Amino acid sequence: MRLYLFRRLFDDVGQGTICWKGQQLVKTVEFPYTDKYGQASFIPEGLYPLHRKYIPQLGWNIELEGDGGNAHPIRSFDRGMTVQYGGIHPVLFHMDAIQLKESRIAYQNFKQFIFNQMNQGDSVHLNIITYGTTRRVDDQLSRSMATTDSDQWEPVFSKNPA
Repeated sequence: MRLYLFRRLFDDVGQGTICWKGQQLVKTVEFPYTDKYGQASFIPEGLYPLHRKYIPQLGWNIELEGDGGNAHPIRSFDRGMTVQYGGIHPVLFHMDAIQLKESRIAYQNFKQFIFNQMNQGDSVHLNIITYGTTRRVDDQLSRSMATTDSDQWEPVFSKNPA
């Protein structure tokens, strides 16, 4: 199963939406993490397998398997977290201040959906796509990939460029 995270990055935060088969599953907020060189960085674009990770204080959680053994968390935003924590945080809606209760609700719903797929034996991958930059032709073209639920896609350009 392949999910798509369509995100727009700003200086200190990323806002996005995770979709499956053209349907929105959850909105996200992403904070940069500090890499091994001390620089703030967002999770690079690409395809990442999701896996479960047990944390004694938090229970079962979801993580992205990154390059070189790095893992990126997908968790609810909670008290005591700082923006330097990094990772992807599901939310019910984007706003200036993150609502802790709504983040927990959004994360629990998303986690339940992912764990149900994993329990059925499906491998789950997240394809991270950044839009609103010169990397993508436009937002609508990028979103067309999610509706196919396929690894292969063909962009469809209108013959009338109006």
